[in-house]
Amino acid sequence: MKTVGGQTFPEEVLRDYILQQELELAGSGGTAGDMLTALTDQYQDLLMVTGYNSSDVAVTVSLRDVSAGTVRLQLTIPASSAKVWRFNTPFKQTSHGGAWTATRPNDGAGTVSLYSQAVRKPK
Repeated sequence: MKTVGGQTFPEEVLRDYILQQELELAGSGGTAGDMLTALTDQYQDLLMVTGYNSSDVAVTVSLRDVSAGTVRLQLTIPASSAKVWRFNTPFKQTSHGGAWTATRPNDGAGTVSLYSQAVRKPK
């Protein structure tokens, strides 16, 4: 048995509860996108976010756990670098069925890539 996000699973079932997704945000236009796609009647609690910034300036990305909702996290990724945020306990999504979205400013800088991992939890 393995415990993830406060839930205990047999090892063979665990794979179905861990979500991973990648998102690229270009520097022009103040782009936004789904960091983790919405799942009906499911919470998606963040385990880890990795950001890579290809530009020569630091970029701050805003994360929301509901499309157009309140900013829950702001992550600053240094210029031409990668940074990893790991949560000691899963960072909880406030409502079920929504997508985690990421937005970056219209700074004209290079591309920011985000790799996210979450544990899904039925409502």
